[in-house]
Amino acid sequence: MSSIIEANAYAQSFEASDATITNSSALVAFLVVMTIAALAGVVFTAPIVTIAAGLITAVAVPAIALSAIDSDN
Repeated sequence: MSSIIEANAYAQSFEASDATITNSSALVAFLVVMTIAALAGVVFTAPIVTIAAGLITAVAVPAIALSAIDSDN
């Protein structure tokens, strides 16, 4: 299965640098969603939502930073 995916990616001239940009964009979008969820938890006084979104955001920020640092772009 993996070789089929790799063959398709090669046929479409896929390069590893494309994946880094896509992953960074996805992480930033995820971070924005979690920040909105944290703010919604504060507004609706839902501490569990706020804490969960805050913890996820705290993990997402270093992940985005490391992704950006590891990128050659």
